[in-house]
Amino acid sequence: MLLFLVLDSPFRSEIKVSNYSMSSCMQNTETDVKKVGNTVLVTWIRGDGSQYAGNYLAMSFDGGNTFAGNIRYTSPNSNCWIGDPAIAIQPDNPNILFFAGMIYCNPNNTKGEVYFCRCASGSGCTTASNWSCSTLGPNDNWAYFKDKPWLLAIGNNTILANFTTDKFGGYNLVIYKSTDNGNTWTQVGYTNWPSTVGYWAKDGSNIYMSYNDFSQANNGIIYVGFLRSTDNGNSFQDIA
Repeated sequence: MLLFLVLDSPFRSEIKVSNYSMSSCMQNTETDVKKVGNTVLVTWIRGDGSQYAGNYLAMSFDGGNTFAGNIRYTSPNSNCWIGDPAIAIQPDNPNILFFAGMIYCNPNNTKGEVYFCRCASGSGCTTASNWSCSTLGPNDNWAYFKDKPWLLAIGNNTILANFTTDKFGGYNLVIYKSTDNGNTWTQVGYTNWPSTVGYWAKDGSNIYMSYNDFSQANNGIIYVGFLRSTDNGNSFQDIA
């Protein structure tokens, strides 16, 4: 059976999406991939020695057959570390693209912000000037730890985001919602237990977020649970 799967693989030849060469001893890390129609986004942290100097985003508008250049989110401040890239595409309008990640600019302090960029130009998003960027949620002036954002675009100009922060006393996941494609954000809630990452899924009118729960870590137990929303992301209930 394994031989059959290898010989009859449904995948085509590999396509290089980066516009630079990598040493065989290096690796790109923390990738994310999204597809709506013929629009495909791929993002990663470059890992050839300039790791954390910027998150890369490659875009295809022909179903992944070709990728038109790379956009890189970076900072003129050489002390800034940038990583944890996340992407999304509006399902009812794949011309609207989103690109987020974390940024820390003090090597002696792990407090940071989550950047959020949007572009509504479709294939024109390969031009950097067509993107606008700001902070995701309030700009807290580097007062808190923020890490690992994840995005879910659900249509009708609405997008959900979560990330880890110590703003509420521990390392909790906070959830934000925007109904204007990320121009403004409203905090929906946050987990009452320590958690470091949450992943999104949507099934019909149900929206799910899985998470890890470190509340019993001192006893050697790490739980995995799920939140569910049935009101378009306005509220979430813990279901497992």
